[in-house]
Amino acid sequence: MEYSAIKSTLCEAGIALLLAGATGLTWGQANPASPGRVACAPVNVVVPPPVPSGLDDCSIAFDQLRAKAASCAKGDTPGHLCEQYSPSQFPEVVSITKPSGAHCSGTLIAPVWVLTAAHCFVDGSVEAPRAGGAGADIVLAPAGVIVTTAFALTLPLGERDRSIKRAIVYRGYGGASSVPPYANDFALVELSTPYPADAVQPASLQAVGKFTPEATLAGYGYSNADGGTDCQLNVTWPALLSQSASVLSFSPRNGGAFCLGDSGGPVYAGRYRGCTSSDGPGREPRPRALQGIISNIASSKSPLEAGSTALLRAEACKEATGMNVQTIVSGQAHDWICSNTGNKAGGCELPVPSAASRAGAAARGESATVTSRPLGLTGQTANFRAARLFSNEDTIVNPGIPVGPGTTK
Repeated sequence: MEYSAIKSTLCEAGIALLLAGATGLTWGQANPASPGRVACAPVNVVVPPPVPSGLDDCSIAFDQLRAKAASCAKGDTPGHLCEQYSPSQFPEVVSITKPSGAHCSGTLIAPVWVLTAAHCFVDGSVEAPRAGGAGADIVLAPAGVIVTTAFALTLPLGERDRSIKRAIVYRGYGGASSVPPYANDFALVELSTPYPADAVQPASLQAVGKFTPEATLAGYGYSNADGGTDCQLNVTWPALLSQSASVLSFSPRNGGAFCLGDSGGPVYAGRYRGCTSSDGPGREPRPRALQGIISNIASSKSPLEAGSTALLRAEACKEATGMNVQTIVSGQAHDWICSNTGNKAGGCELPVPSAASRAGAAARGESATVTSRPLGLTGQTANFRAARLFSNEDTIVNPGIPVGPGTTK
């Protein structure tokens, strides 16, 4: 992803770009709609105390930033988009790290629940023990996996990590052989202990059947920013998404994209930069509406084949012919998430459209016939400690004051 220029001393690790067009990898690489369902119970939302965004252009509409924002006066720079965002405003975006260092991304949707990609826990062959036998969800209890929110700035560093109790992979996950590839690529992670509501506001599920072409992506994957980075939070804004059945797709050539390690990260409905209530008329709605999960790319070349550096792998992602994300706005996905979280996920209380409106939404869009690869985890993380997402050189001198430009990948 391309990101905007850094305006402050906030840890640069938080403002690196998300790589565009990354092919996917699995953990192993070191690297029925229910028309009559009962709506989930309302969720009590506690909004954390505001942390300053540091943005000074929130009064400008997103689509006018390039023409009016000071940060865009000189246009984009290599690996960076001129639009800026505030990493301190994305604490719900987490990294999911294995003992080997391989990692995915995810989104906190309740204090104790993270939504991520199925292929982060089960490889493309989908061969894994299933609770209750064939046709049941895959329930795992992987040891040593750590979930980290790097930008829950009101929490001490030592309190930003969580171990996981279990991972639940959706029973309909198709793996590499499904049509489309990696169909139903979503999973839930239950944390051992919840994050405090006053430190992190979880995202909320987008309403069933509602699709927004304008999107925001975030994750901890490879980036082409600053000579190439990994394991750092990136935010970007892709080209308009197109919808085909359960898949949302876009081209990485004209905007931001994603790469290895971004798998499972959020696909928000709308453009988000982190503008808060203290930033005037440009305040963004909270909680953020989550409409999909970063899944896989259409590419003939794997980033792992491109070279050993983060930059080479990021650039290989950017060259992909297309990028696919798993939508979660179908009634089936929505029901599954709400049921498994005990109706605790944000958005479970939203009204459900009729079966006819769901069918109409699913019928729109065009299907693609390209070879896809799951993004999966990045594994080249020898210098990365799961307990902390900042390197030894990185320090937060003034927490909450950003900011960085959006990444191109």
